This record gives sequence, C-alpha cells and structure tokens, in this order.
Amino acid sequence: MQAMFGTAAAGGVLRYGNEDWIMGYNRFLGECSVFDADLWVILDGLEVVKAIQDFSLADSNSTLIRRIHQLLANVGHWVMQHIPRELNEIANCMAKLAFDTGQNLMMFEKILKEALAISPI
Repeated sequence: MQAMFGTAAAGGVLRYGNEDWIMGYNRFLGECSVFDADLWVILDGLEVVKAIQDFSLADSNSTLIRRIHQLLANVGHWVMQHIPRELNEIANCMAKLAFDTGQNLMMFEKILKEALAISPI
C-alpha cells in the first residue's frame, strides 16, 4: 500500500441522532498522509467531546453546552460514526475552511455560513 502525502486539513461535525448540529471543528495539519489526516479527525472529535464533558456547567453561559451535558448524563451510551468525506459535505467544508485559517484545533458552536450554504440545518 502506498501512502499519499500532501498538505492537509481535518474537519468534522458532531450531530444529534436526528442530525441536528451540535458543534463543528477543524484543524490545519500541514504536510501529512491521508491516513494521518483521517486519524486527526477521529482524535479531534474525541477531544471536542471530552472538552464538552469537562466544561464546567457552573461557568457556562452556553445553553448548548448545558443541553449536551444533560443529554450525556441521561443517555446510557452514544455512538461515534465515521462518514466518508465523499458523503459528508459539511465536514469536508469544515476541513477546507481550515486551509484559510492555518490554525490548530478550532471549535464552532454555531454552524458556519459556508457550511450552511451546503446543507441547511
């Protein structure tokens, strides 16, 4: 198997079971393999979930964060599902936006207008 390398960015979306937006994230990766970029998407998704779980409810002004905490406390289990980039235009858009910023991990509580133009939620 030959590894493909290039300039890469990663992006993903956390959604409720009904596909409503929870949070989006992206990161500029620089030079790496396609395989490593896919691993970054998984790691960043887990870090976003962990950040939500660790966020202090007492300090939160975000109704969204409080709702997520309540759901995580009341749900016995949750599922992380990988959807290939070809089938997930919003996550692909999030990754492309990371090229513009060149930033490390960025999280977005509200759907970005660029992503909304692709798939209204």
